[in-house]
Amino acid sequence: MEHIHYSFEGFANAYGLAGDTRKHIHDVMERYRDKIRLGEKITEPDFMEDMALASGLGEREVREMLDVLQQSQAWQDTVDEMNRTWVAQESKDGIQ
Repeated sequence: MEHIHYSFEGFANAYGLAGDTRKHIHDVMERYRDKIRLGEKITEPDFMEDMALASGLGEREVREMLDVLQQSQAWQDTVDEMNRTWVAQESKDGIQ
C-alpha cells in the first residue's frame, strides 16, 4: 500500500496529531518493541486496541501508520517482527 506520508512526522501532521498523542504512540511502539525483545506474546488485536487508545486513530489509520513506520530505520525491525508474529498467529489459528 502506498501512502503520501514519507515519515511519521508527515503522517502525524496530516492527521493533526498533537505532541502528547505523538508521545503516546511512541510509548506504545516502545512497549511492543520491548515485548518482542523479551519474547513476550504479542497479538494484533491487543496492539490495535492499545494504539487506538493512545492515538485516537481507527484501524485503517493505524495500519497506514505502521506502513509509514516500516519505512523508518528506527521502527522497521519492530514492525517487521510484529507482522511476522501476527501472520504466524493467524496461520496457527487457521489450523486449529
